[in-house]
Amino acid sequence: QVDASNFASERDVVKEEYRQSVLADPYGLLSDAVERHSWTVHPYQRPTIGNIKELNAATLETVQEFYKTFYRPDNATLIIAGAYDKDALESWVEKYFAPIPRPEPDIPRVTVREPARAAERRYSEKSPNVPLPALAMSYLIPSAAHPDGDALKVLSAILSGGESARFHQSLVYTQQLASEASSWADLRADAGLFGVQVTVAGGKSLDALERATLAELDKIRQSPPSAAELARAKIRLLTSLLQSRETPEGRAFALGEAAVNEGDVRRANTALQRLMAVTASDVVRVAAKYLTVRNRVSVRYTTGPSSVDASAVRPTVAPEKTPAVVTPTRPPAPAPTRPVVVPTPLVRTFNNGLRVITIPRPGTGLLTARMMVLSGGASDPVRKDGTASLTASLLTRGTRTRSATELAQDIEALGTQIDTGAGRETSFAALNVAVINADAAMDLLADVLLTPAFASAEVVRRRTEAIDERTVGLESPNALAQLAILRRLFGDSPYGRPTSGLPDTLKRLRRDDVVRYHHTHYRPDNAALVLCGDLTHTEAQELAEKHFSKWRRPAGALPRRPRFPLKPIERHVIVIDDPKMGQSAVTLARPALAR
Repeated sequence: QVDASNFASERDVVKEEYRQSVLADPYGLLSDAVERHSWTVHPYQRPTIGNIKELNAATLETVQEFYKTFYRPDNATLIIAGAYDKDALESWVEKYFAPIPRPEPDIPRVTVREPARAAERRYSEKSPNVPLPALAMSYLIPSAAHPDGDALKVLSAILSGGESARFHQSLVYTQQLASEASSWADLRADAGLFGVQVTVAGGKSLDALERATLAELDKIRQSPPSAAELARAKIRLLTSLLQSRETPEGRAFALGEAAVNEGDVRRANTALQRLMAVTASDVVRVAAKYLTVRNRVSVRYTTGPSSVDASAVRPTVAPEKTPAVVTPTRPPAPAPTRPVVVPTPLVRTFNNGLRVITIPRPGTGLLTARMMVLSGGASDPVRKDGTASLTASLLTRGTRTRSATELAQDIEALGTQIDTGAGRETSFAALNVAVINADAAMDLLADVLLTPAFASAEVVRRRTEAIDERTVGLESPNALAQLAILRRLFGDSPYGRPTSGLPDTLKRLRRDDVVRYHHTHYRPDNAALVLCGDLTHTEAQELAEKHFSKWRRPAGALPRRPRFPLKPIERHVIVIDDPKMGQSAVTLARPALAR
């Protein structure tokens, strides 16, 4: 039941969501601008969340009329996935949904069609909290049901699907013009968009980055990808598709997308075959067809005063009308509780001290492997915050037998990626892979953990990237609030400093710091390996033994686990005034229990 009170409350909630996702995000207004500028007549030009002015203009009657017009049975698709009794479910659907009356008026439909673009359009947008300039480009593409859709997905994966992809290798890794580069095929019920977004690396030129990005698009339009590139893109999409359908919710979403956006629920069952059928010539064909100058909209995004009205004047809410009386249907009683079978982990400790924990999950076709090293940012050397984080991120930047590029290619050829990182207490390296590639993937996981090269050039390159990432991150009000809270609670101890470091601490780090941290903390008796997936305990333990039982334990003692007890503090209020941020963050914190 929507009334004047909950209408006003929920509208304020949406305003805050807009401020958080659009105004406070350094690149939120760029995404908003791409939607606005990419369409000339289609309603897609209005971002779904709207903006403050439009939300203020909405009324209680607007919402009630929208509900009455569109929330009706002949405009809905019900999808149910999971464990259920078929006969009982059908009777419930018949009981609770069949009686809903269908209104007489026809459903208003979007009938306008976005015209083909005749010439490139260029726009400039500004925001006061842009740490690094960026460029976004969109190209008009067909609907989700169009035969070219799958080739466009593969094209995007070739351009930006992982570290071996063209954008990363050229723009980020080799030329070092971009701190980030991505592409995507946004396929919708009507026309869609192929998008490209690149962010300038610190100290580099937006003009130079634009030229380099366009050069990469020219290459893919003119020459086919290699067989290896095509295979990596396909296996990446295949693994992503399998992962998205691991849960009943994921399978329901896939069915809904096919039924609503593609117009045929059966397409959910042919998605894999269609992706695998894409050829190198298909990729070149769709690139040449859609990624043209005349079909391009470009948005350059730099720092400066924004033209977006972020005011939050509260409008007067119309007096509440007498609501219609709705008699709710009594829901069915809960069914008997289903027994839950929780798999029992098997824990084994190798002679070198490594703990291996295996958890079978049959039927998934996937394996998740996660190595946890029991040291993190709390073990960073003094005045060198970010050492653990930088060390973890460099694991995948080359080993003694593979360069960074070769390693990325080998990892992505298996349809996976090795994620690494460091928290306050632990560091990790993890992957999720089709079980048929489990042995090869574990070989790569062992290579990055046990024999990283830490080449000097890679340390400098990754350190520069990390500085750019932190520069961007510090434009977030939440990030600044967290920094202030940590420092207040823990002072100058490692608990009081960010695990990812700050630009000035990262600049102090050298290769020797990374090598020393890895030698000290990455050892089998300071780690645990977890394997969960479509393998038996025996198969998983044998896999772990093959790749990690020969990991040598150093002669020295384990590093001491740091302890930084909280000191009693008085109530304190910290205010950080930064008018250029689009939203305020309010954080409350107090000392709590030790682990």
